[in-house]
Amino acid sequence: MTAFPPSTRGQQNVKPNLMIDLSRRVAQNAYDEKTNPTGIIDLGSASNALMRDEVESWVKRTETAGDIRNCSYRNLKYNDTRCAPHLPAAAATFVNTFFHPRVVLTPTNILVANGLTALLDTLFFNLADAGAAVLVPTPSYGMFQHDLAARNGLHLVPVPCDDIIQARFRQHVRPGRPQPELLNRLKKAAQEQRALGRPVAAVLLANPDNPLAACYSSGMLRWIVKWCRLERVHLVVDEVYALSGGEEFQSVLHLGLDDMLENVHVLYGMSKDFGLGGCRVGFLATYNEQLYRAMRTCSMFTWVSAFGGIIATRLLSDTDYISQTFLPKFQALLKERRDYLATILPDNNIGYSSPNAAFFVYVNLQPWLSYFAENEEKLISIAASDSTGSSTQELALLEHLIHHGVFLEPGQAFFAQEPGHFRLNYGIEGRDFVKGLARLLGALRALSGEKLCAEELDVGVFDGRQQQQQQQHSGWRFLSCLDSS
Repeated sequence: MTAFPPSTRGQQNVKPNLMIDLSRRVAQNAYDEKTNPTGIIDLGSASNALMRDEVESWVKRTETAGDIRNCSYRNLKYNDTRCAPHLPAAAATFVNTFFHPRVVLTPTNILVANGLTALLDTLFFNLADAGAAVLVPTPSYGMFQHDLAARNGLHLVPVPCDDIIQARFRQHVRPGRPQPELLNRLKKAAQEQRALGRPVAAVLLANPDNPLAACYSSGMLRWIVKWCRLERVHLVVDEVYALSGGEEFQSVLHLGLDDMLENVHVLYGMSKDFGLGGCRVGFLATYNEQLYRAMRTCSMFTWVSAFGGIIATRLLSDTDYISQTFLPKFQALLKERRDYLATILPDNNIGYSSPNAAFFVYVNLQPWLSYFAENEEKLISIAASDSTGSSTQELALLEHLIHHGVFLEPGQAFFAQEPGHFRLNYGIEGRDFVKGLARLLGALRALSGEKLCAEELDVGVFDGRQQQQQQQHSGWRFLSCLDSS
């Protein structure tokens, strides 16, 4: 007897997914300075190692490590069907302290799950019925498609904004223009979906945005809230990069939401600012009691581990440490690396959107697409299996980069309409970051027959003295922020 097939809905998910397929490919040949020096350096994934040593040190200094080592039966038995008992209160304290909500949050406003992927799935299961549409200004986080549609049957609808990158986040309304252009595009997308018979359930934003690393201004957020009120749709804002935005970041919770208070929902997690992706903790802040009760019935599916709960509870509760130690160091490292890129990228004719949040930058490699105008099918294997109508030239350039040992996330993974843009992550370990940049520039120069000098490619281990010696013989500038391991 042959094997019985999966359900129809299960089979619908068995299809190529650019972001998932690329991440698996990179993981199979990941760079390691000692064990796999010829592997692929991942400058594309949104992982944050900048504060890894600091957070590890905090765990050792506090009682957290002891709590985990000496985990009592109280922690290991069944507890609340969502998380550690004190975690919602810790999350509420954290958001009240750093997001400055206009209406103070209590533990009964917080829903916790084992990561934002699970939380988004549960949220939209309870927010919208199958067949509904969710509007997302793009370019934006590509995995929203998977998180919303894989099990919920929703239609994620990209609202292209490639040509209004700056105006998408902040736009001063002028005479003759009654509202920002972003709202015009949201309105057009909503009308198109309704004409197809699809109700529009929500607008979904990432603030700060991924991959553009930009924060929405308070004025633009007010416009979006106003539009959602008029259209009678929810507003869901993923604020998982909030702390990286510094003074530029404005939480939507800080606005006067008035009668939209119960229909605006905010997500945050431990994976990005704190770099604790393995902790598997994310939470939702909502004032909607009906939605809260509905999601609580599903919380058993997204139960948080006792160990992740202990770390998250301790860290989120330690607001003095976060404000006085963690944030100043985090912001200083981010600034140093952004300043570093502000020299390296223009010097090598690489355009980019200037970041004011997160730990990645959206770079423009369009000038190098022309090298793949012909026979690109022979240059890239993944293009043959791609059925999304994506730019084959962009994927051909990506294949060239991978061949030279470095990976950047392509713009089409973020629903970008203009080919040739990539997300470049500067939040990885310092030596890997510089070596990855060297490989990137070497790959681009190789297309025109140029080469990097040996000093540029030989990154090595940098401490103060070696950095000074290296700078005397190389065009690269090495900063203290790169001396992390």
